[in-house]
Amino acid sequence: MRAVGIRVPDAIDCAKMEAIMGCDALRIVQDWYRTGNPDLLSPEIEWRVLESFPAGGIYRGRDAVINRFFASVKAHFSA
Repeated sequence: MRAVGIRVPDAIDCAKMEAIMGCDALRIVQDWYRTGNPDLLSPEIEWRVLESFPAGGIYRGRDAVINRFFASVKAHFSA
């Protein structure tokens, strides 16, 4: 699975991001958006999506994120 339509900057100012997350976590997120590698997501991930977004809600666990959320979004935008 490859993330489509999401631009991930090549360079991030880690000093600015450290207030939100550590640079290691930021790099994992960047790598995941670039590759879509599900192994980069924690098995215990909690993925929150605005209710106004297609397939909005809370998804708990890697399988729910990959198999329910992204499958639903793909179906929605492919239609």
